[in-house]
Formats: sequence, C-alpha cells, structure tokens
Amino acid sequence: MSERSHPNHRTAHDERRRARRVILPAQIVIRWEWSGQMEQVKLVDFSASGFRFRTPNGVLNGEIGRAISIKPEGTPVDAEFVVVWSREYGLLGPHGQECGAQFVDSRAQRRQR
Repeated sequence: MSERSHPNHRTAHDERRRARRVILPAQIVIRWEWSGQMEQVKLVDFSASGFRFRTPNGVLNGEIGRAISIKPEGTPVDAEFVVVWSREYGLLGPHGQECGAQFVDSRAQRRQR
C-alpha cells in the first residue's frame, strides 16, 4: 500500500477541501516576512485553514507572511501563513498572481529549514 493510499495519510489538498471556504470580495492586509512590507491585496476566499488572494506582484511558493486584517471592516486576522501555490491570472494575459495561502506556525517552518 502506498503512502498516498493509506487511509490515515492526509495532504494539504485534503485539509483545504475539508475547511468550509467563504467567498469574500474584500481586501486583506498582509505583511511579508522577508521584507516586513505591508500590502493590501484582493481577498478571493477565506477558510479556517487559509485563504486565496490576488496581487499585482510576483509571489513565490513558500513565502511566509502574516495576515493582519480584512478591509473595509478592519476585522483582525493576525495569523501567519505560507504561500502553497501561485499562478498568473487574467483573461487577456497575465495581470498579476492568484495565490493560495495556508495558515501555519512560522517558527516551526523556520526550524525545518
């Protein structure tokens, strides 16, 4: 029996699919760990395990940040995340990137490096 077919094996995909996603046409304020720079980006959807966002900037898989708050309400989030996937988006060519972010404990991420 392969690891993937083992009944107790769970992947990030499984986690994402179990979490109920809510479509949120709002903005989310994030701060990137590598630069400390704040950015307000378009929030696409949000769940207990992470969120999907769009940004005009290039983002690499594995980048770590902190979700600060959801705008315009100012709802606090205050959670660390890692970008687990990213792709170009746009109907007439690339207009930025759409990214999937998973909530994590970045201290554990740094220890693994």
